[in-house]
Amino acid sequence: ASDAVKAGRVVYLLEGEKDVLALVGLGLDATTAPGGAAAPWIEAYSETLRGARVVIIADKDKPGRNRAAKIAALLHGVAASVCVVEVPKGKDAADWIAAGATREDFEKLETLAEAPLSVIELLRRVYIGVRFSTGLAILNVLLKGGLAPGFLFVIGGEPWIGKTTLLVQIAYALAAAGVAVFIWATDEPPEGLALRLGQLHGEEQSELNSAHPAVLERLTQALANGPRFLPESVQTVAEAEAFVKRHTPVDKVAAILLDSLQSQSERTAGETDSPRAALSKLMGELNEAKKRGLIVGATSELARGGAASQDP
Repeated sequence: ASDAVKAGRVVYLLEGEKDVLALVGLGLDATTAPGGAAAPWIEAYSETLRGARVVIIADKDKPGRNRAAKIAALLHGVAASVCVVEVPKGKDAADWIAAGATREDFEKLETLAEAPLSVIELLRRVYIGVRFSTGLAILNVLLKGGLAPGFLFVIGGEPWIGKTTLLVQIAYALAAAGVAVFIWATDEPPEGLALRLGQLHGEEQSELNSAHPAVLERLTQALANGPRFLPESVQTVAEAEAFVKRHTPVDKVAAILLDSLQSQSERTAGETDSPRAALSKLMGELNEAKKRGLIVGATSELARGGAASQDP
C-alpha cells in the first residue's frame, strides 16, 4: 500500500484476505487488517494510509458496515480522502469479481461515491440499528428507544437546576449499555462529576475518597467499564475526537459528553470572536464529530447563550 500512497493511486480497504487477493488479481492496490470485522483497528494501520485515497468496500452485512463506518471515522484527517462503498452484486468484492466485475468496475466506485445522492440512497442511511438507553424511560420513548450513533443532544437550562447531574446520569446509563463514554469536564472540576458517579452507584458522598479504600475497591469493580474522563491536555474538539478514537475498540460506539458548551467555547474563543460566534463555531465542530458516528452530548446554560439538540 505504501507504493500506492506515494504514487497517488487509490487503495482499496477490504474486510478479508480473500477480497484483497481478488482485487490484486485485477491489478489494483488493496489491503486489509487481520482478524476480520471483529478485530480492532489500531493507530498503526491508519498511519500506513496517511495521505492515501482510500476506498473502503464494506461487506454487505451489519458487522461489515459497522466496521467500515468506524474505520472511515478513524481515517478522517489522516487519509487524503475516504469513502465507503458496497459492491452492487454479492456480499463482498470477491463475490462481485466472481460475478464478472472488472478492474474498470472497481475504479468507478470512487467516482460513484462522490456522485449526488438520491432519495433512496439517503433512506438507506437512516439508522435502524441498536439504540442505547439513557436510563430515563420517558426520554427513551421520545428518542424512539434511546440514543444512537450520530446523535447530538444538548441539556439546556438555567444555572443550578441539575444539568450536569443529568448528563452524568446519562453517561452512567450509556456505559452500562455498552457505549465507550468519555466525559469532557471543562466547567466544574472532574472530581465533582466523579462524586456524582459514585453516588449513582449507591455510595455515600462522604465515603468517596481515599480514606475509604473498601468503597474505592467496590467502585473499581463496578465502574470497570464505566464512563471515563478526557485528560486536561485535551483542549479542542479535534483533540477530543482523536483521543476517543484511540481509546475505543473498533467494534464499540463511543460518546463524548461535554460539560459545558459555554466553558469550552470561552476557553477556545479567538480574540475577535464574540461569545455567540465562539459558541456557534463549537456547535459546528460537535456537529461534524457526530456525523462521524459518535454520540455527542453537552450541557448549556441558557443564561449564557443556548443551543439546540440535533437528531441525525
